[in-house]
Amino acid sequence: ALIVQLLAEHAVGWKAFGITMRDRVVPVRRQVRLFESIRGAEAFRVDGDHDAVVANAERFVPTLLRAVHSVVERSAATTP
Repeated sequence: ALIVQLLAEHAVGWKAFGITMRDRVVPVRRQVRLFESIRGAEAFRVDGDHDAVVANAERFVPTLLRAVHSVVERSAATTP
C-alpha cells in the first residue's frame, strides 16, 4: 500500500490515507485496518496496484490532489 499521510502546517492530526485497491503487496484489508487505526484520517481509494504512484499516475495524482485538498480544507476550518 502506498500510504499517504499528510499533515497540514499548524494542524493537529488532519490526515489523508491512500488505499491502493488492487495492491498485490499489501492486502486491502490490511490497509483498511491501518487506516481505521488512525484517528481523524480520511480514506482516498486509488484503483491501482502497490506501484500506482508511478504505474498509474493518471489515476493516482488526482486522488493525491484530492487528499491534499481535504487536509488543507479541514485544517483551515479549525484554524482561528
